Amino acid sequence: MDYIKNIIQNYETLGKKGLGQLTTEKKTNDLIKFLSKYIKNKDLILDLACGYGRISNRLAKKGYKIWGIDISKKMINSAKKESKNYKNKPKYKLGDIRKIDYKIKFNVILYLWFSFNYILKTKEQLKVLNDIYRLL
Repeated sequence: MDYIKNIIQNYETLGKKGLGQLTTEKKTNDLIKFLSKYIKNKDLILDLACGYGRISNRLAKKGYKIWGIDISKKMINSAKKESKNYKNKPKYKLGDIRKIDYKIKFNVILYLWFSFNYILKTKEQLKVLNDIYRLL
């Protein structure tokens, strides 16, 4: 089995509840407060490897325009489910950050946690970094 499939399977198994246990409400609130200092309300934000929307949904609730992409269908579904009644809904997409196909520009790109560590090939790492640069 390809290592990426193993990673996806691990996140599918963990789910929102399992991932949520790896952090605290205080850490989440502190991160949102920190990000809010630097992100303007009119900025378009892309959250790479957004998971279950822990950060994206909080930012959307504060009025930020945010898009999220994640490789786990279960994570994307959790993010969408939580935000379904939001006035300002994030745009979530199932996808692989090694193959970012957006054609628009973002003002801010978030790449939190440790998902970059899963990209083992230098060529793929450079492609992701170049895509981030291209999208900004």
